[in-house]
Formats: sequence, structure tokens, C-alpha cells
Amino acid sequence: MPRPKDFDFFEESTTWIALFCVVLSAMWAWAMKTKSSNIDKSTKSDIKVSQVIVYPIKSCAGISVPAAEIDSQSGLALDRVWMIVDSRNSFMSQRRSPKMALITPNLPQNKKKTNHFK
Repeated sequence: MPRPKDFDFFEESTTWIALFCVVLSAMWAWAMKTKSSNIDKSTKSDIKVSQVIVYPIKSCAGISVPAAEIDSQSGLALDRVWMIVDSRNSFMSQRRSPKMALITPNLPQNKKKTNHFK
């Protein structure tokens, strides 16, 4: 006569946890699909960019530009490319130096990359 199988709680609970995770993932995927499909299609064409501002130097004033290239790695071209450091090579920010907001950089006229502003 075969011996009855011993109850293994860990094996049973692992199975239920895995099943719960699969069901939860399916519910989340369905909710995200439903959420994105509920967006009114007419509003997508109503989106208009009125101004593009880049901040070439982090924590300094921004510059309005007529257009900007978008890089898949870093975002807007010439946006937060440079930063100001103090004598200890520590990054400076408006949190510690609010007057940095008054610094307005000039973009170089040529499209070559430069390491400084004039």
C-alpha cells in the first residue's frame, strides 16, 4: 500500500505566491492598457509646445531657443551640459547660492561643441 504524501507547507505556499504574482501582474498590465486607451484621442492633436527653454549651465538661468534637438541619452541638446564648481571642485547650486539664477549664459553661435561660454 503506498505511503501518504507528507504535506510540505513551503512547497504549497511557494506555489500560491507564484500564482498570486502572475495574477497581480496580469491585473496591472490590464489596468495600464485600459488607462492608456481611455485617453481622448482628440486631445493628442491639441498639444502645442509654446516655448523651448534650455539650461546650458546647471542652476543658472535658462535660454529660450526656437528649436532643440533631442538626444536619446541626455535629453535636450545643450541642456545642463555644464556646471559651476567651487574651489574644492564641489558642485554649486541655487540651494546654496540663490544668485546663480541671475547668471545668463550665451549659447555659442557655431554648432561645434565648446568647453566654455564667451
